[in-house]
Amino acid sequence: MPTTTTVIGYIASGLVLTTFWTNDLRRLRILAILSNIAFISYGALVWLPPVLGLHLLLLPLNTVRLMGMPRAAPGAAQRELPASRLAMLVDRARRGASAGSGLRREPRTCSRTLLSSSSSAFASFRSGVSKPSVNQP
Repeated sequence: MPTTTTVIGYIASGLVLTTFWTNDLRRLRILAILSNIAFISYGALVWLPPVLGLHLLLLPLNTVRLMGMPRAAPGAAQRELPASRLAMLVDRARRGASAGSGLRREPRTCSRTLLSSSSSAFASFRSGVSKPSVNQP
């Protein structure tokens, strides 16, 4: 029959395992805090100083990170627009442009230059004519 310390160790390990399955950061921090408490108990009962010390350091860190998270409805962060995109849409609306017109990026001129120079180099390679890259006397 397993002892109380063994059960606490398995509970702590199970809590760590469940943190890897969650997608929500708030839930992850809560599970991490619970696993820290379980591992502190386990490390103190079995006297494992590395485990005890690690989780004594991680507990306040996870607590501070959890308290610093904004309180929002689940999934609300996914529905919100990033601030830069929202500002761009507001700016376009003020200037009278359509809402979706600024969301596509135009190709950069350096990409065009690179493509045209590489295609001309490929064409000259295929025709067997090589252009000297350095001026030679």
